[in-house]
Amino acid sequence: MTDNSVPDELKKVHEVRRIIREGGGLMITRNGVLPVDVAMGTFFAAMDIAEGFAGYGMGAVEWLRNACDVAEQMAMSDAPRLAE
Repeated sequence: MTDNSVPDELKKVHEVRRIIREGGGLMITRNGVLPVDVAMGTFFAAMDIAEGFAGYGMGAVEWLRNACDVAEQMAMSDAPRLAE
């Protein structure tokens, strides 16, 4: 992915995504952590972070549900992935 392919309003989002993906990859390759454990740890970290702006508990859960709805819509519409 080139920097020009990411809309300006999503550049920081994709930078964070890249860092988390790289860290998860290192945990898998260097520490033998299972990919499912990296995925769950990432999810729970997202919950921790969401609580900082969406509210403790259910506020953060609802925010994460909305984020999952957006991801589902993108997957179902074959929207291009900007994961590289």
